[in-house]
Amino acid sequence: MKKMIFGALLFIGGMIGILASFIVAGLNPGIYHKFPGLLGSLLVSRAIFPLIFFSIMTLVGTIICAYEAYFRN
Repeated sequence: MKKMIFGALLFIGGMIGILASFIVAGLNPGIYHKFPGLLGSLLVSRAIFPLIFFSIMTLVGTIICAYEAYFRN
């Protein structure tokens, strides 16, 4: 049960980080070496690496929760 709570906290923290990265990119529009749109905004505001980190964090939290819910005896 404790691992499932840990996984849920990882998932929630990752989702908050992803949302924050998108908000930062939305508030700082720009074009980075012919990359327009969201990718350009993420690169201009240097939010691409936090987005990748928080995406991995969310994925790990999801895997932990799914494992604890369905595969753990």
